[in-house]
Amino acid sequence: MNFIYENEVLKSVITNIRYKTEFVYDGEKISKMNYFRDEVPSGSAIFHYNGDLLSYIFSEGNPDEKTEYSYVNGILASEKNGYIDGDKYIIQRELSIFF
Repeated sequence: MNFIYENEVLKSVITNIRYKTEFVYDGEKISKMNYFRDEVPSGSAIFHYNGDLLSYIFSEGNPDEKTEYSYVNGILASEKNGYIDGDKYIIQRELSIFF
């Protein structure tokens, strides 16, 4: 993997020459990742925050995917990952995190 920085900020990651992920920022937070395969756009993921905490990531695809994050006292406590089917969020995996 080749990590590309600009002014000490991660701008993109290239994997196996064919795959590239570009990062878009809103201030100091990543707001979007754009995916490329052989220089052709292949998808994106949009980051949503609640204050400083990452609330969920929505990935456009077939099907669209969503990963939600929950916190207890500002510390990551769980992650849910699934896909969108119409207006339903189908959870495929749920992970509890303990420190």
